[in-house]
Amino acid sequence: MEIIIISEEFDGMQLKKFVRKNFPQIPLSGIFKILRLGKIKKNGKKTTGNEVLKFGDEIKIFFDPGKIEIRKKSPPVLNQQKIKKLDIIFENEKIFAINKPAGMPAQPGSKIKIGESAIEIAEQNFPQNTPHLVHRIDRETSGVLLFAKNGGELRKIIPIFSSEKISKKYLALVFGNVSKNFGKIEKALSDEKKIFREAKTQFQVLQKNSEFSFLEVEIFTGRKHQIRRHFSEIGYPVIGDKKYGNFKKNRDFTKKYRTDRHFLHAASLQFCFSKSEKCDIFAPLPKNFRKILEKIFGQSGF
Repeated sequence: MEIIIISEEFDGMQLKKFVRKNFPQIPLSGIFKILRLGKIKKNGKKTTGNEVLKFGDEIKIFFDPGKIEIRKKSPPVLNQQKIKKLDIIFENEKIFAINKPAGMPAQPGSKIKIGESAIEIAEQNFPQNTPHLVHRIDRETSGVLLFAKNGGELRKIIPIFSSEKISKKYLALVFGNVSKNFGKIEKALSDEKKIFREAKTQFQVLQKNSEFSFLEVEIFTGRKHQIRRHFSEIGYPVIGDKKYGNFKKNRDFTKKYRTDRHFLHAASLQFCFSKSEKCDIFAPLPKNFRKILEKIFGQSGF
């Protein structure tokens, strides 16, 4: 067992980043394993790894090196020329946002290579800060992903982000001719504990034909996979959705258009830090998304 009292140096750092930094001999998969087993405690309580540390916190780490795969060498220090660049679409002294490409995970996971997630690349691009994810979007969803530059700013923005004072809009391409040009979906969705919670989605049809509809979607709740689940349940699944979508139609679409991307894009975030400080963040559609739209609807300008 290791007992660590958090110093000022690590105030505001995310717990899993702290563990990775201070125990480089443990691979990422090992860190997630001991987190799942409840072997890392913060002030006596079990943790998920997403907790933000504060000066004076007590961290207890219990693990048996014989029961997890130990990394033979510490991860190599990345050469500056090898650091991946991010598409920064907004930045001020408190936060920054990127236009995340489809396929890039927001955070590390057991099946993700070290250094491939958005938060890890952000850490490399902002070495003077301690970036924190403010929210998450699915790996296959492109678009706006917001970061706080340190733990203090994260604590300030989380209440704003989880309130009704923020506008979160997406663009989606779905199968089918959506009958209503405007509509709302208010259908509760279950979480990991099988508890049903209110979920509200609003949409506007931007383009449609007999086979497909291109939508602007706004969500007022942040349930897991909310947009994909809601549109699947009303019979208009998101194209390329491998979990809730129409598998046969996805296969035919991939064959015809030579793409298997997930056609959901986080287009914008709009919120206010204060009455005089408004943030409007917009992420343009990826080129491959625009090209598919032009082929389907026979026009440019998306």
